[in-house]
Amino acid sequence: MRGEVEVARTHVRAAIDAKREAGELVEAASMAQAMAFVETRAGDIAAAERVLRTGIAELEEVGNVSYRGTSCLMLARLLARRGTIDEAAHWCSVARQTMTDDDLVDVVMINAVEGLVAAHRGDHAEAEQLTAWAIEVAATIDFYETKADGFEFRARALAGKQEQARKAAATALAIHEAKGDQPAARWIRELLDSLPS
Repeated sequence: MRGEVEVARTHVRAAIDAKREAGELVEAASMAQAMAFVETRAGDIAAAERVLRTGIAELEEVGNVSYRGTSCLMLARLLARRGTIDEAAHWCSVARQTMTDDDLVDVVMINAVEGLVAAHRGDHAEAEQLTAWAIEVAATIDFYETKADGFEFRARALAGKQEQARKAAATALAIHEAKGDQPAARWIRELLDSLPS
């Protein structure tokens, strides 16, 4: 979050290696989520996608579904941000097969991403409904990134409704700034700047 990317990579790789050495293969594969967080903030989206795809494949290999769903949604989130909407929808569909309503992080993420997918397909009422649900659920949890995601994807989905979109983007920016997540704040500023005032 402070931009110390090489230090972050070193720490996450060490954690993954320790998990593998201990025979904790599920936990090692799930750490793709942490590495994707680092790579996303490093601006290497292709690396973040590769890491998540590898982690998902490893989780499938060992038959784990609990971490797999979140990893699928993190991949969907990255794909949706760069406009690869059909593949983002596919990974949401994969995640839906095993997710439960009590995993609130996944509930927020899937509704936020599916809201953007709906907007791209021209179903603006569904986009508004899904993203409203995402931020409503996000308000009940403490995880800052999930809260910001809800508002970010609402802004992206409602880009045609300028006032609502700018308000949502500004809220996402405030959340990232308050947490000190400098790279995420940067990409939300870019989103905000791209929205008509």
